[in-house]
Amino acid sequence: LSQNDSLGMYKGDVFFAASTKNYKRDLVLNYLKGKGNIIIVDDYLSPLDNSVKYSFPNVKVVKTDKNGLLNESELLSLLSKTAVNYVVLNTTDTNTIIKSTNLLLPQTRSYQIQLASFMTNTEMFSDKVSNKRYMVLKLILPVFEGAEFAQNNATKFKKSYTKKFGNAPTEDAVAGFDITFDALIRLSQTEQIDLLIDKKTKYVTIPFKYEKAKSNVYINQAMDIYQLVNENTYIRLN
Repeated sequence: LSQNDSLGMYKGDVFFAASTKNYKRDLVLNYLKGKGNIIIVDDYLSPLDNSVKYSFPNVKVVKTDKNGLLNESELLSLLSKTAVNYVVLNTTDTNTIIKSTNLLLPQTRSYQIQLASFMTNTEMFSDKVSNKRYMVLKLILPVFEGAEFAQNNATKFKKSYTKKFGNAPTEDAVAGFDITFDALIRLSQTEQIDLLIDKKTKYVTIPFKYEKAKSNVYINQAMDIYQLVNENTYIRLN
């Protein structure tokens, strides 16, 4: 499993291989906590869980409408002149990202602003949004440990995949290989589940470091907070 935090009536052991939305959200907010003025641009279609206001009471929220538009004057009114403003995107909606960054870029002359996201680099980056605006706004986001250092493995995998199937694999295909291969390796072992959890693994791009979140739920917590420096380089912040 990857993104869905709701398990319904399922009673067996559950593994979230690509981490959950809530885990990534809390990872970012815990890193930013106490560092400055935190403002979340909240997606209309995928709003924040109500628990955020209890766990992070000082966080401010600007909600978008169903078209991905936000109240620009509201966002500007929440910026602080005396603290670093961390504007966190809880969305992958292209319209919201472009509108938000268009608004923030000229404000960097008057305010200290850093953009952040609850989404990983693969979720945020696309041909529809220039990475240059992310670099200017010093984008902070959760990234799988060492994802940018796994180029050798990724290159070898992509060459083999292309040779076999005639076209290069997508990012989802590469991630799917890692998740499937890791699951098969773990399921083929004879150890008890607790012993399997202790095993840290890494394949093409995704590392796996499972930890128990609650009674039967295990989340891949092999993620750190990174900042985008240029098109292909990140620096680890935590």
